[in-house]
Amino acid sequence: MSKHMVMNNEFSDCNMVMTPINKNIKSRSNRDYQEQMERIKTGKQHVWDDSKDNLSVPGDLFAYVENSIKISENKKTDGCVRIYRITNVLKPTHRLPTWSDNVGQGDRNVVELSSEEIYRGSMKLFKECMGYSEKYNLQGTRYIKNNSLEIYFDRIFNFE
Repeated sequence: MSKHMVMNNEFSDCNMVMTPINKNIKSRSNRDYQEQMERIKTGKQHVWDDSKDNLSVPGDLFAYVENSIKISENKKTDGCVRIYRITNVLKPTHRLPTWSDNVGQGDRNVVELSSEEIYRGSMKLFKECMGYSEKYNLQGTRYIKNNSLEIYFDRIFNFE
């Protein structure tokens, strides 16, 4: 696929925030993720915090990431990327009380997210499209500009 291919879909101008979810069920990220999945089930607003630079705007995308993990000497899982639409951005004063122990993130905006996933796929594909090493693991919440996502978005959103 050509890097110069012009994206022609509703996601062409979207930036994306990505946050890793730890597989350990006692971890903060996993606990907060499970809380959000429960909020969706009960009809409450699905929310998360923005990246450290607070650059997200409504219409951007947000992804939960399960990094690939080693399952044998020469084999890793494919990992998972779950993408949602950012529907609104609120000030840090709207952070959930359950987030209070996430020290150092109190200055981050709160992004309101769609309740429906718009895409689910492998972290392996994301790494391939981005030109990242197979060993790459997302560490911390990251904001990625749309021009860096062109090949990835072409692969996952163009169904021609």
